[in-house]
Amino acid sequence: MLIIDNHLSHVTWQFIEYTLLHKIVLVALPPHLTHKLQPLDVSCFGPLQYYYGVEVDNFYHYSHAGINKEYFIKLYPMARAKAFTYKTICSA
Repeated sequence: MLIIDNHLSHVTWQFIEYTLLHKIVLVALPPHLTHKLQPLDVSCFGPLQYYYGVEVDNFYHYSHAGINKEYFIKLYPMARAKAFTYKTICSA
């Protein structure tokens, strides 16, 4: 999935054709909306990045295995639960 801001310079037929050929789901946000969504980067996704890093560090501390899809699926929900709290979401 690729999320774009729907600016005319980003949406060309060549670009759309490329996404279709490579089975990329294209999601175009309405124009002039990304500035409204940007606070989510700092308020929600910043903590998510931090807590996911903590989960990965803890995983490596107790295991010598690398992170693959199986472990990502186990670690990500724990980080998401810590990051996306009612308080965090409302502050965004």
